[in-house]
Amino acid sequence: MVCQALLDLGLPLRVTSLADRPEMAEKARVLFPGMHYETGNGSRVEFVRLAATACLRERPDILLVGHPPFAGLSQILARLSGAKAVDFVYGIDVWEPLSWTRRRGLRAATRHCYQPVHHGKAQRVNGVMPEKGRILYNCLDPEFQGALAAKVTAPRLLTVGRMSLAEQYKGMTT
Repeated sequence: MVCQALLDLGLPLRVTSLADRPEMAEKARVLFPGMHYETGNGSRVEFVRLAATACLRERPDILLVGHPPFAGLSQILARLSGAKAVDFVYGIDVWEPLSWTRRRGLRAATRHCYQPVHHGKAQRVNGVMPEKGRILYNCLDPEFQGALAAKVTAPRLLTVGRMSLAEQYKGMTT
């Protein structure tokens, strides 16, 4: 939904995925024409290399972080590029305490986007600040969408997330 909404606005979009195999990335390119999609093919080292290279080259305005375990990485990339980090806080991962680096990354994010079922648990268990949160159904916050549409030049947006078409239940419904 997020990718389609951004593409519908005519915004340039780059997605870096950890888990998808190269053939799945090709399917994503067909489903979302205009999106630059690359995958680490399951390699964490390659994923970090791709995300860091894209961040330094593209200098995104907003860094969308698709999964809480990437919160620490997102803060490093946001600091390097000057981007605002928006972390999607969902999945059964936030029902248990995250590592201190991930909790710190979540707390440092500009905004948190929750699904209702995960909102309270993430606050109680991981100390995520409620004033930074917005309950969303895994989509882009309208506050940012309006800001993006109002820019004179096209914003640069980098999405870092864990997506795999082969994965099953992740603690959320779509």
